[in-house]
Amino acid sequence: MGDKRNYRRFVFEKQVELRFAGNPGEAATGKVLDISFTGMSIFLKENVNTDSLEGTIAEFDLASSVEQHFTGKVRVVYVRKQRLYAENGAKIGVEFVDVPKQAVLSIIDRLEAEILAEVRRRNKSPRRDPGEF
Repeated sequence: MGDKRNYRRFVFEKQVELRFAGNPGEAATGKVLDISFTGMSIFLKENVNTDSLEGTIAEFDLASSVEQHFTGKVRVVYVRKQRLYAENGAKIGVEFVDVPKQAVLSIIDRLEAEILAEVRRRNKSPRRDPGEF
């Protein structure tokens, strides 16, 4: 079974606040698991009614040390019950609907730079002698 994703996903573990449209009183705190140019996956450990989330629009506020606050609107694409971090909850996939694309690019550029720096660091480390053949 092939992967339908068109964009590379990057690990990006940050806390996120979600406020769901249609139910302004319902808000949830979650943890972003990864991010791509078109969306994010988020783990919600709070008791949120996941039965009605799919297709819902949510506003989000993601605090990040580099990007300050990254805010916008997302559409919930999928919801899966999941156990993560030794807690029961739900993993949701969200698609960006109304976000500043420059902020997304800034986050992804920084994450790619961190990956490249780590690869370069590993390649510079002395290799052990493999011994004789």
